[in-house]
Amino acid sequence: MLPIGFDARMILHSGIGTYIRGILKRLTVNEKYDFTLFGKLEQLAYYPAKKISTEYPIYSLQEQLLYPMLLARHSIQLMHMPHYNIPLGYSKNLIVTIHDIIHLKFPSSRLAYFYARTLIEAACNKARFILVNSQYTKEDLMRALGVKESKIIVTP
Repeated sequence: MLPIGFDARMILHSGIGTYIRGILKRLTVNEKYDFTLFGKLEQLAYYPAKKISTEYPIYSLQEQLLYPMLLARHSIQLMHMPHYNIPLGYSKNLIVTIHDIIHLKFPSSRLAYFYARTLIEAACNKARFILVNSQYTKEDLMRALGVKESKIIVTP
């Protein structure tokens, strides 16, 4: 079985949370995979997988400093981050889902643009593969960030 880690911290969010719940509902019951879910334990109780309590807020300093150390303590061959806010210090195999680049197209501030650009670029560089939910997002990533087409997989 392939040990896969999954960042489920955003499971209760609207759009990304719906995506997370859909993936976990289907893949955690697949016997080919050995899932370890990272997030709040009470939010993950429904899923038949190993669970690791992870209370680091998204877009936080804790996410960047502490989360990579937590991930490194577990035998995971592949980590799936369902959003571009990856822990930059994580150095093992990574798959990231990028839903859109709205934070680059319509930033709320210069700081928000810089933060989003830095993390999206890092996610694209570090990830073995990038999952996107539309051809449009794939083209956005190739056009705006120069991501190679071969790294992007459209999963509607």
